[in-house]
Amino acid sequence: MTDKLFKKWDEWIGIIYWDIHNALSITRYIFKEVKDIVENNPKINKHNVFYEFLGSVYVRSALIGIRRHVKISEDSISFAGFLKEIYKNPEILSRERFINLYKEIGEDEYLASEVFDNLVGKGKSYVDPDQVNSDLKKLKEKAKKCETYADWSVAHIDKRAIKELPSFKESEFKDLDSCIDFLGKLVKDYYFLIRALDVPVLRKPQYDWKSIFRERWLS
Repeated sequence: MTDKLFKKWDEWIGIIYWDIHNALSITRYIFKEVKDIVENNPKINKHNVFYEFLGSVYVRSALIGIRRHVKISEDSISFAGFLKEIYKNPEILSRERFINLYKEIGEDEYLASEVFDNLVGKGKSYVDPDQVNSDLKKLKEKAKKCETYADWSVAHIDKRAIKELPSFKESEFKDLDSCIDFLGKLVKDYYFLIRALDVPVLRKPQYDWKSIFRERWLS
C-alpha cells in the first residue's frame, strides 16, 4: 500500500509540475514580456481594446489555473489534494526513501541526509505533517481572493456582489503573482521530496518566440 501510494504521488507531482509550469508560470512570463514590449514602444503604447483582450484572457486563464489546484475532488488531480494525501500519510515521504532515491542517481548518502534536513527539518524521520498542513493553509489563503473571483466572475456569472477584488490593475497583479509564486515554490519543494530532482519553476522557450513581432501582421 505504501509503495502504491508513493507511485501515485510520483505520477501526480509530474502532472502538477507541468500544469503549473505551462498554465501559470510560462503563461505569465509570455504575458509580461508582451506587456513590456508594448510599454517600451511609444508607437503602440496607447489605449487599444486588443490589450484589454490580452489582459482579460491572461487573467482568466491564470485564475482558472489557480482554482484547479486549490479545489479538492476525488475525481481530479490538484495540488491541494496532493498535499492533503501527504498530510494523512506523511511517513511515506521518509528520510530512508529520500536517501535511496539519491543513491539511485549516484549521489552521496550524507549529502542526501543533509538535503532532507533542509527540506523537512533536522533529524526528522519523515516529512512533518504540520508543515504540510501549514503549506496547504497558506496556499488556500493566498488563493482565496483569486478563487472567489474565479468562482463568481469567470466560471459563471453570479448575482452576488464581490466585496474585494484581486488587485490586478491597481497593484501590478500582486495577488495573482503572489499565489503563482507560492505555488511555484511549493511544487519545486515537493518535486524534490518525491523525485530527489531540482527542477526550475520556469523553463523559458528555447527559440526566438518574439520573432513574430518583427513581422508586419497586416498586408
